[in-house]
Amino acid sequence: MHNLSISDITLENYEKYRELEHQIGRLYFMYKIIQRIVKLGIPGDFIEFGVYKGFSLIWLAYLKNLCGLYNRKVIGVDSFKGFPEETDYWKFGIFEDTSYDMVNEIIKKSIDYKDIVIIESWFNNSKLPDIFQKETRSLSLIHIDCDLKKSVNEVFYLIEPFLKGTQFLLFDDWGIVEEDIKSCFDTWLHNHPSTTAKLFSTTGITKYYEIKTD
Repeated sequence: MHNLSISDITLENYEKYRELEHQIGRLYFMYKIIQRIVKLGIPGDFIEFGVYKGFSLIWLAYLKNLCGLYNRKVIGVDSFKGFPEETDYWKFGIFEDTSYDMVNEIIKKSIDYKDIVIIESWFNNSKLPDIFQKETRSLSLIHIDCDLKKSVNEVFYLIEPFLKGTQFLLFDDWGIVEEDIKSCFDTWLHNHPSTTAKLFSTTGITKYYEIKTD
């Protein structure tokens, strides 16, 4: 505190440290969630919707191995073409500075990639449900790194067949356009009375839930 001056109190520094809290906080809580998956003996692979350049996908793979879950897959789904539509907050195509090949190369240089599966697809691809059925039998951790209401609703549709018992539902960008993600989640819970959700952790931007489906 004594090393701070009035010149340090800037929007730039706020954004920098907010992002730092987000990155460190989400990795810490991912680790805690995976430890809880081990403790509770929850079966199932991990899946991430919205891979971008593979940062959190690689960390999920690393953390699950650190916790001894060597035989679990980490599945990543992304179009690698940026946002599919424009909103008041987001521009069409933002985050398109990535590609399937780029992410595969990053993964190969970062970690043992044999248990990582990347699916290049829009979330509304009618073939995705069949692809998922071939890739996994169950899911224990679902990481939703999406900012658009449309995309989150498509994810909810895709995970429907895998809802069973205790699982973890991680929203990476809850705090960006909070009313969109919250509205999606509230509506989804209302339409799924057999599923309950308890907040496990938050960084302000992220919200991670432990969900239970009867």
